[in-house]
Amino acid sequence: MLDKTILNLHVFIENEQIRGGLESVIQGHFIVIPELKLRADFACSVSDNWAHTRDFLGVEKCDILICCYNPESMDPERVMAEAKTLQPELVCVVISDFTHIEVMVNTIKNGAGDFLIKPFTPDELCFSLTRLGTNLLTARHARRLEEEKKKIRFQFLSILSHELKAPLAAIESYLYLLDGKIMGDSIGAYEKPVKRSLVRIEGMRKLIFDMLDLTRIESGSKKRDLVKLDISALAAEIVETHRVVAAERQISIALDAPEKLMFTSDEQEMEIIFNNLVSNAVKYNVDQGHVYVSLGLRGNHLTIVVRDTGIGMSKEDQEELFTEFYRIKNEKTNAISGSGLGLSILQKISNLYHGKIALESEEGKGSSFQVDLFENPVSQGEGA
Repeated sequence: MLDKTILNLHVFIENEQIRGGLESVIQGHFIVIPELKLRADFACSVSDNWAHTRDFLGVEKCDILICCYNPESMDPERVMAEAKTLQPELVCVVISDFTHIEVMVNTIKNGAGDFLIKPFTPDELCFSLTRLGTNLLTARHARRLEEEKKKIRFQFLSILSHELKAPLAAIESYLYLLDGKIMGDSIGAYEKPVKRSLVRIEGMRKLIFDMLDLTRIESGSKKRDLVKLDISALAAEIVETHRVVAAERQISIALDAPEKLMFTSDEQEMEIIFNNLVSNAVKYNVDQGHVYVSLGLRGNHLTIVVRDTGIGMSKEDQEELFTEFYRIKNEKTNAISGSGLGLSILQKISNLYHGKIALESEEGKGSSFQVDLFENPVSQGEGA
C-alpha cells in the first residue's frame, strides 16, 4: 500500500505549442519511491509570461519550475534567482535550443536542477522529472526524520530530567537533615531517611541501566552473542533471586519448566526479559499473592508466561503500557518505584526474535504476560 502525494509543477514558456505539449506529458506522469512507500503524481500549471509566473509563485506552492533559455526576452538566471527568492526549495528545469556545453554548465552551476536540449522526447522529460522528484521527496523525508529525531531526543531528555529530579530532590532533603542534625544527635534517628535515600538511589541506578539497555538495543551498538542456552536453568536462577524480595511480602513464586530447555538466544537479552517480567509480577502483586512462571518449547518457538494475582490494570493502562517512561499511576502504585522503560525494552528485545507479547489483565485480579520468541533471531539493528 503506497501513500500518495502531489508534486506541483509550473511551466513558464512563451511558445504555446511547446507549453501545451509539456503540460499533456506532465499531467499523466507519476513516480513511485518504493523505499518511502510513496507515489507522487504531478499537478501542472502553465504561464506564458514572467509576471504571471512570479505572481503565481508568490501565493501557490511549487516544487518544480520549467522555463526556456531565452536571454533576449528573459534571462533564465534571473528567472531562477527570483523564483528561488520566492520559494527557496524550488527546483528549476531549463529548456534550450542551444547545444553549447558552456551554456549548459553555467546554467547548472547557477542553480538549475536539469538542462534539456530541444528536441527531446517525452521519455527524456519524464526521466528528468522522475529523478528530480525522487531527489526532492527523499530530501524532504530525510529532513522530516531529522526533525522527528530532534523532537524525540528533546522529549526523551525532558522526561529523563523529570524522572531524575524527584529522587535527587528527596535525597538532597535527607542530606540536609543529616548535615544539620535536625533530628538530634542519635544515629538511630536518621535510619529512616538513610534507607529512603538508598531506595531513591537504587531507583536512579535502575533508570540509568534501563536507559543504557534501551540505547544499546536501538542503536545496534550492543554485540549479540547467540548461543544455545538452557532457558529452564536461567529462569530458575532468576526466579531464585526474586524469592527474597517476594518472601518479605509472603508472595510465592512457582516455576513450571522442563528439566532442560535449549534455545538459541543472547543470555543478557533473556535475563532482561525474565527480570522484567518476574520483578513486575512481584512489585505489582498483593501481599500473600502468587506468581506463576511457565516455559514451553515447540520446534523453534519458545513461550514464556508470567502470571500474577496482583492489582491488575485498566484497559487504558494496557494500551499505553509498552510506551517509554509510561508507568501506571494510582493509589495502589504510588509507592512502587520503576523507570517506566522495562516493558519498552522487553518489546524491542522481542522484536529481535520475530516475537510478540500478549497481555491479559483485570483490575483487582492480576495480570498475565505471554512472550513468544522464535529461534531465528534477526541481526542487531534489523529489528531493533
